[in-house]
Amino acid sequence: MGQIVIDNEKEYPLFQRQQVEHYKSNAPKIKAVRMKMISHDEVYAKLKKEGKNIDITNVDFEMPKTGRKTIDGIFSPLFGPENDNDAPLFSCECHATTGSARAGHVCPKCGTEVRSVEADLRLVGHIDIAPYYVMTYHGINALSKVIKPLDAVYTTTSKIDIKGRLVKDGKLTIMDIYNNYDEVYYPLTKLKKKYAFCSKIPVYSAKLRPFIKNGMSVSVLDVNTKYESIVTMRRDLLSISKIHGQLQTQRTLNQIQQDFIAICDHIKTQLGGKTGIIRRFMASGRVDYSSRVVIKTGPTLRPNEIEIPYTTAMICYEEDIVNRYHRIYGCSIAEALSAFNAALYYYDPNFANIFNDICKEGNGLWTLINRNPTINEKGTPFVKIKKCHNVYNDFTMDLPPDILTGLGADLAKATSLSHQVRYASNSVQE
Repeated sequence: MGQIVIDNEKEYPLFQRQQVEHYKSNAPKIKAVRMKMISHDEVYAKLKKEGKNIDITNVDFEMPKTGRKTIDGIFSPLFGPENDNDAPLFSCECHATTGSARAGHVCPKCGTEVRSVEADLRLVGHIDIAPYYVMTYHGINALSKVIKPLDAVYTTTSKIDIKGRLVKDGKLTIMDIYNNYDEVYYPLTKLKKKYAFCSKIPVYSAKLRPFIKNGMSVSVLDVNTKYESIVTMRRDLLSISKIHGQLQTQRTLNQIQQDFIAICDHIKTQLGGKTGIIRRFMASGRVDYSSRVVIKTGPTLRPNEIEIPYTTAMICYEEDIVNRYHRIYGCSIAEALSAFNAALYYYDPNFANIFNDICKEGNGLWTLINRNPTINEKGTPFVKIKKCHNVYNDFTMDLPPDILTGLGADLAKATSLSHQVRYASNSVQE
């Protein structure tokens, strides 16, 4: 949240925003963020060495009904404490002393410190299917360019040779690809074997895939059903190979592969797209003193000028307009605010003229505009606000024809554009 600063505090003593004291986190400052490919088997080995891994060997089929978790189940309590909407986020061990205000205090009943009991979403479990392997999501993407169709290996009875060609006899299996990967496939994919295959299937936090209570009934997410299926087949994999032979083992491993791909697709859906976690909660957010408008051409405007909607001008420059109205008409701040709030619902020439006068003073009002996606250096121009529209119901922004190409604007359609205040002469800064 940006701090609002009024350039001349003596000039506007009555209308100032109070500074809010924010809670200071003890978390270290992030200097850089980078992404890299990981090996599930290496992550498992590291966690195992540190004693932090959760070995998933049980299905917890009855858990949604009974509420009983097994330590090695897909809903293992090792993923974190059971928290619902009414559970405290800070508590001692006996739960007699709770609340963030008592964080660090010692409970007089049990003698333990009040601390955060939120689940660590970074915790991950693994389903160990060694000595067998399945293809990872990266492996699927890389090998699908070499073996066509790759899904014939684990979804159909089609017979494919080691080079991915359909044949009459024999059938290519997942383990065939694994055993011959370095010699046959790595030169083509350039993806290391440890990234293309894994024998330790990751199980992400149970807190991110909860069972859903709907009255008296309980439903389980499809991703949990897939994990349960993998655990069941993993448990029987060795015994199947001894009893039924290689063919049944291949069929079981193929089903594990399909379930693992379904889990990866679920995660991809949750993270990606417009409604995914990344865009909804990480990459998106409202910016103070900004607006989103539809653009149209303004042929009389200079290359660095724009005209903005009346409502945008009022909302983004409220402090300046109200303070000036207060000085011009000699009314109190409360009276000026009352008049201003009324003017948000109809065109008021008095407030519009005040804003237009501000635009003409000094260097004027300058702002950044942007139309996503930003594909070149001309996609975020720094322009001058000439004035606001003289009607209420015109919610468009007028742009000079010269900058439309740089923005990638298509006037044949309703093209939206973001406007963000960066500088206002004798005014408010973010």
